[in-house]
This record gives sequence, structure tokens and C-alpha cells, in this order.
Amino acid sequence: MSIRTRRKPMRALAVAAAAAVGASVLAISTSPVGAITPTVGSSALATDGRIAGADRYATAVAAADAFLARVGAAAPAGAGNLLGWNSLVVASGSNFPDALSAAGLAGSLNAPIILLPSDGSLPESVREWALIRRATVQANSQAATPFTVYVVGGTAAVPDEGVAALRAVLDAGDPTPTTLVRYGGDNRYETSRLINLAQRANGTRIVLTASETVFLVNGQGFADSLAVAPIAFNLGAPVILTPGNTLGDDARAVLTAYRTLSGLGNGNIVILGGTTAMASAIEDELVGLNFPYRLITRVSGADRYQTAVNLNVWATLNTATQFNASQVALVNGTNFPDGLAAAPVLGYSNGVAGAARHAILTPAGALPAPVTALLTALANPAPAAGRPGPTNIYAIGGETVIPAALIAAVQSTSSAVDTTSSLSCVFGNAAGNFVTLTIPGNASSTTSATGVRGTNEDTLITGARLTINGNANTAVGAATNVVYSATANETTMDIPVQAGALAPAALPGNVIAFTGLTALQNATAGARVIAGSSCTVAPVTTGPAVSVIHASNAAAGGLDERGVIFVEFSKPIASIAAGSISATGGVGNPVGTATSGATATPVNLAQTLWKVTLSSGATAVTVSAGMTITVAAGAATDINGNPGPATAATKVLDASTTDVVAPTLTGTIVCTPQATTSVLNRGPLRLTAQAARGLPGVLGNQYSLTVVNQRGLVVPRVVVDDTAFTIVITADLAYHSVEDVAKAAENSGIANWVISRGSGTGGDAIGVDRATITPVTYLTAGNTRGTQSCVVRLTGNERINNLGSAAATVVVGGVVYGSGLALTAAPDTGSTRFDVAAVAGAGGIPVPVTAGIVTVTLTAGLRDIAGNVSTTALSF
Repeated sequence: MSIRTRRKPMRALAVAAAAAVGASVLAISTSPVGAITPTVGSSALATDGRIAGADRYATAVAAADAFLARVGAAAPAGAGNLLGWNSLVVASGSNFPDALSAAGLAGSLNAPIILLPSDGSLPESVREWALIRRATVQANSQAATPFTVYVVGGTAAVPDEGVAALRAVLDAGDPTPTTLVRYGGDNRYETSRLINLAQRANGTRIVLTASETVFLVNGQGFADSLAVAPIAFNLGAPVILTPGNTLGDDARAVLTAYRTLSGLGNGNIVILGGTTAMASAIEDELVGLNFPYRLITRVSGADRYQTAVNLNVWATLNTATQFNASQVALVNGTNFPDGLAAAPVLGYSNGVAGAARHAILTPAGALPAPVTALLTALANPAPAAGRPGPTNIYAIGGETVIPAALIAAVQSTSSAVDTTSSLSCVFGNAAGNFVTLTIPGNASSTTSATGVRGTNEDTLITGARLTINGNANTAVGAATNVVYSATANETTMDIPVQAGALAPAALPGNVIAFTGLTALQNATAGARVIAGSSCTVAPVTTGPAVSVIHASNAAAGGLDERGVIFVEFSKPIASIAAGSISATGGVGNPVGTATSGATATPVNLAQTLWKVTLSSGATAVTVSAGMTITVAAGAATDINGNPGPATAATKVLDASTTDVVAPTLTGTIVCTPQATTSVLNRGPLRLTAQAARGLPGVLGNQYSLTVVNQRGLVVPRVVVDDTAFTIVITADLAYHSVEDVAKAAENSGIANWVISRGSGTGGDAIGVDRATITPVTYLTAGNTRGTQSCVVRLTGNERINNLGSAAATVVVGGVVYGSGLALTAAPDTGSTRFDVAAVAGAGGIPVPVTAGIVTVTLTAGLRDIAGNVSTTALSF
């Protein structure tokens, strides 16, 4: 897919293109997001969701009515309905060739399109439409500005008999009847030329203008013309037919006139289709007509559906804001009449941003993969992409061409709730009543791979978003204990619930509900939506049990952990009573009995593991094998207010109980680019690696650039080898500009690099900026590798109780990239993983970082819960 280089705001559909795999296939998210279920039609109460009739002719008049309704609705107050509507375009409903250029003409005239059969008859649906519209037509037909019927095609395609019958209905009793203009050539290409070079009485062109975009399509098929029809109508742009292997004389005549109108260095030519449909020789011919290559864009895809998708992406970048992906229409891509006739109603926007409707081609059976991918990408916007779309969907044609199941499929693909949530009813916490909410993803991050967030979601979730048995929750405090688990990729948080009537004894049977979070509540376009969830409070009468009694090792590493044991309970504990845990006996214990003081503290966030310090007055206590630990009945109170254990729990510590094995540490290094790469060729030519398109600066700095000067080359070539990390540009440096090379890269589907001008004037030949340019290999500032900032992660094979005074020195490839660096525990991993502060050093760590070249030295080892100390040095 190719997208023009001129700068436009990146809207939703354009940003969806950045999610492309390669150059033309939009990425399909594994977690569809879209906060809005598209409305069928312009509003929930409108009946314009499906534009259809009993046959193609009835569908065409229905589309004409829908277009005129949009025009009338936009008319200024007091102007009268459809004041100024004074033209109608008539095309063949039997054969497509002559009709393919009709959309640009209709757009230039702001006119609807009506279809007539090639047998010369006037379908009853068209006759009825003409009778209904006759009064308006006659009111708008004046001697100075008569209502004009423009016929597209020769008499074989649209016979005079049918046109005369239509005009007879429109003109009955009118003193200023309609006038007739026919554009009919000996073949489809001549008809296209006549339409696009048509002039008014004053000599001005109707369709072709100096600033116009022109579209080149293969005249042997209709699919690409259907896709471009609404865009051509919106722009009033010429659709020029070619035989596909060459421009042909007729297309060449239109383009020659366009070149004269547009002047040197202006214009915009869009070729629809790959080189099979539109040969590369056509680009050479355009350059031969003195069009700078930078003005030539090719939009293509693997099939008609992918081409239509890519063309719609192009439209969002090149039609101001008229097309912005909020409005989409399903058009059957296997037959031409409905989509052609619908071009005016789809392309009409009256200058209103987002009012134009994208034509999404599809077969009747099922949405094709490119369309599903597009809709999914729209529903999963990149950060800052804006509100995902679409918001409204339309069907062109009856049930046989666009079944209701296709509309439902678009709604389903576009509107799946962003994410789910789950609620756990856990109450009686010492700090009050709370429910625990779990949400997929990192709710503490303002951006994510699946969308934009107005702020951290956890700050938006308060007790006010809870209901109790359907009633508002008066405890409106903020969420607390917000913990994101990278392993589970989910966030848990506690949300307050009102006390009083919800004291623990009265809780069973109450239903607590989380109302969810909408995009509007998130206050940012594009924010994800979180579905609500609920839980029912069940009786909680069973107290905690003791599951583990574990001892610290006083001698390990010379650490002073005397008198420390660890007690693990079966459920979260709110408090442990002082003196309720005691110890007797044991080697080296100078007293008969030691009891727990007031220093019991939770070790983990779940409040199940507690560190207990034993003391006997001021006398030191040594915990050792042979000591009996007793946890008295009711020693602990769980967060539901239940005491436990039910009976005293005892444990005699022995050698197996006392942990003497030091924790084992393993390490990894995670790096990200520090800067985006720019590669220069000693002057005006700059290539910039695009991190957003899959090529961060770290990788980009590994590439070398070679420029080959080939005199007489018509179209420049750009070849990127991602295996050898090379870029070769072949161009006529005395003729081609940087902008020409940029267009060649885009038309070749190169998305990972943006080619821009480093110096000189836009449009100047590359060689103008530097008289002598030879093939070279060059990297900015002599870099041979990219640089990056990194995080070192140390993971223990068991829970680490204390970091002590540990700090880290990191060495990569024999170079110190940080010393005295702090370690930060990752709470989501059960205190087994610790991150060393960001490691960069002067200029950042170069790439690649290969296995076996990183060493980390700690100033002190890490202690497990038994006090054992890890090694202070590791390599990985």
C-alpha cells in the first residue's frame, strides 16, 4: 500500500494502516476492542441504514433519494429544499465500462446517478422517481440555468429511447425543459476521455482542474472503480480508464491536459492496482509526460478487497477530514450497479468532517479477511489515534447482495467490549470493607497496545462505581492496593464498600456490582471500555488455619535474624495477637519460653505470610532445631473478622525445617532503543527508521546505505534487505529528487523507513545539492551499532525477604554501564524478581547484547526468608 507524503493529521483509519503487517495487510488484534457498537444508519431512529430496491434500478433511485435527502438536510435555512439542484447523471445499469467514470462527473456537478437499461426501456421504479421529483426539477430549471441530464455512454450503452422517456416525465408541462448532454465514445476509454475533458459553455472544465487528484484504473474491470467512486465524487476527481498495460491514447490526452493545467511540479496521480492490473510501464509513461515521480502514488492490494481497504486508508490522509473512518458502507464487490449509483450518497460531505462514507467492498458470503482486519485495527487504535470507528454503518443493496449477517459481523468486529473484569467479595479488612477487582492489562498505564487511555484507569475506579443490591455505594474512596502482574497481565485493586449495614455479620446475600468504565468516563477519545462485573457475598465463618511454620537461620551469612520465624496462613490475616505465638526448647536457647511481641508484620501483599519476632524480655532468642513453635488457638484474625486457628498448631523445628540453602539468582537484560536512526548519504538524502512501524533505532543503526547513480533511469528504485541490513537506492541523481525516491519507496511498500530531505530545496535533483555523488556507505556520526537503555532483571528461585544494602554494578561486554544501582522489588512476582535501575551509561549500551556478555555484581547478597544469602556475582 502506498500513502502520499504530504502532511495530514493522522486520523483513525490512517493510524490503522500503521498497524500493517508488511506494507498492505492490517494487523488483527488478538483482543478486539471497540467501545461503540456501530449504529445501522445515520441514527438509532433513522431508516437509512440500508439503501435498496427491488432491483438495481430501484436501488439506484433509492440511492438518489438518499443523496438528495442529505443535500436537502444541509441546505441553509430559508433556502428551500434542494434549491440549486439542476443536474442528473444517467449511466447504464446493464454494462459497466462506460459508467466507470461517472462518479467524478457527478461529484463535480453535485448530482445523483440514475441507471437505465441498455434495451431502451424506462423501468417503472425510475418513472415513479421522476414523477415524484418532477416538481423540484421543474422549479430549478430556468432559462438561464436549465436542468441538465448528463448521459454517460453511447447509445448502445444508454439508448436514446430510455433517456427520452425519462426526460418526458421530468419535462411534462414545463416551459423550460431539461437539456441533454451525452458523453459517448466509440469505446470505454474514449467515453472516459470525453467525460474528463468536458467543458462548460464558458470554456471551463467540469471535472478536470489544476489542483485535482486524478485516479487511473484498469478499464477491463469495475472493482477498483467501485472502491474509488465515493472518493472521486467527494473530490470531484477524474477517474481515467486505461487498458492496464499502457496508458492508451485517450488517457494520455487527459493527462496531457492535466499536466498543462497543473503546471510544473504540481498535481497528484493515484494509480489503483498492482503491476498486474496496472503495469509498471504506466509509471514510466507518466514520467515521460513530465510528471515528477514524487506526484505518482500506487495504491494496491492482493485482491480487490485489500485494494479497497488500502484506498480508504489513503482517503483519510488526502481528503482533509471528509473521510475519517466513522462512517462505512458495505458494497458488494462482485457486481457494479449498486456501488456505482451509491457514489453520491456515500461521497457527499458538504465540507463536514467525517461525513463522507467509506465504500467497503465485500462478497455476499462473508466479510473478507482484509475488511475484518481493517475493522479490528480501527477498533484497536494506536495511542493518540483518536476515537476508534466506525460509529455508523450502511448497506448498499438488498439482502441478496449485502445480507444482514454481514452488517452484524461488522458490528461484532467493531464493537466487542474492550475488556472484561471480575469482582471478588472479600470483606472485613482492618481498614474497612473492600471488594477486590481484577482487570486484564495494566490499569496503571495511560497507554497500551490496545488503545488510548485518558488517564490511569485505577484512578478512575472508586467506590462510586459500585452498587450494593442495585443501590449506590456511599463509600466513594479511591482504589487501593493496586498491583499489576506482568506474568498474568492483569491488575488487581481493592475498592471500598460502605460499612454499617454491611458489617461482616450482615454481608451474606448482598450483591456487589462494578458498573464498569466507559470511554466517555475515561474522558479521552479512543479510551478502552471495561465491562462491569458482580459478586454475591457468601457467609464467611471459617477462621484461618496455619499451613507453614518456617524458621530463619540465624547463622546463615552472619545475618542477625535471631528470634525470627515465619508463619503462613490459609487466608489473608488482619492481625496477630501479641503473645499468642510461643517457643520452647531448642539448642542454645537460654530461656524456657519465648513469646511473640508486637512485631508481627505481613511479608506479602496477600497478607498470608507473616514475619514473627520472638522475645523473652530483653534476652536474645536463638531459633534453632529442636525448638517447639506453638500458634495458640485464635491467635490470628482474618480480614473477615474470624479468629483462627481453631486449635493450637505446633511445630518442632528440625534440620529439614531450618533452611540453610542460599537462593539462586538468574538474570536477564531487557533493552529498548534510545533514539530513532537516521541514515544519510553525505547530503540531502535521509532515511529514518520507524519504530512505530516495527523498526526501532536499535535495529535501524545496523543498516548501511548505498546510493547508485544510474543516468537515464526513469523511475528510481529502493531495495531494503532486512537480512543483510542494507539499503540500496538506484536513481538518476542529476534528475531524481529526494521526494521522487521517497515516492518510489512508498510505492514499493517499504513502510519501515521514511525518506526525507536532509538539505536543499524540495523537488531539486539530489545531485544539485552536491555536485559529485558516488556510491558510498555512510552512517550518521560514524555509528556502527544502535544504542539502547536497558533494565537488568534478577530473579530468585524462592521468595527474597530482604534486599539489605545490596546495590548492583552492571558490566556488558567488559564495559561498566552503571555502578551502585538500586534494586527494586517487583511485587507481582511474590518478591522473587528485582529490577536494577535503568542501565545506559554514556551513549547507551550498543546492540546487539549477546548471551554470556553481561555480569552483575552485588554489594551484598539477597536474603531468603530464612536469612540465607545469595551469591553477589552472576553472569548471563
